[in-house]
Amino acid sequence: GNEACKVSHNKSVSVPCAMCGEHGPDSRLAFFDITIPHFGDAELTSFSCGYCGYKTSKVSTASGKPSGPNGRTLTLVVASSRDLVRHVV
Repeated sequence: GNEACKVSHNKSVSVPCAMCGEHGPDSRLAFFDITIPHFGDAELTSFSCGYCGYKTSKVSTASGKPSGPNGRTLTLVVASSRDLVRHVV
């Protein structure tokens, strides 16, 4: 079936924006733990600036933790520099 990810908010901190330099309550870096069905645990880091509108986010796998019971290890063979221009989840 179609299962939803489980997301839990860990922490938010006020940091200066990398684009406009503003720093205040509307410039936030937030950290979330995510459990993705058939994949395992990951961490979402999200930044948004309420001053200039800049937003960015990054998903990282939880290092050292095993993937779910259906997890797989894949090996990528790189034959040229074009092979490195990929996003893999």
